[in-house]
Amino acid sequence: MRASIVKMSRRVWDEGILEKEWELAEVVTIPKKGDPEQVDNYRGISLLPVGLKMICTIAARCLNEYMEQNDILDERQAGFRRGEEEEDVRVFHRLLEGV
Repeated sequence: MRASIVKMSRRVWDEGILEKEWELAEVVTIPKKGDPEQVDNYRGISLLPVGLKMICTIAARCLNEYMEQNDILDERQAGFRRGEEEEDVRVFHRLLEGV
């Protein structure tokens, strides 16, 4: 299975070709708190094919690693960085609001 994933990943990277089935996502609604009769109390999510999610995960890891190694991201960028605590970001924003 691992060999298939590697082969699939290389095809996407080298040729820029995605499987036809990956071009579609199923969008479903998830209820939030509140009155279910109100449209605003729902949020949409996209259900993606597993193969596409795997390719996107691999790509995201490669890009993040490259940006970290080459010091491309600003130190204030923490939203999707490993090792950056969400609470630290919240405290930082609270401090900025108080200034």
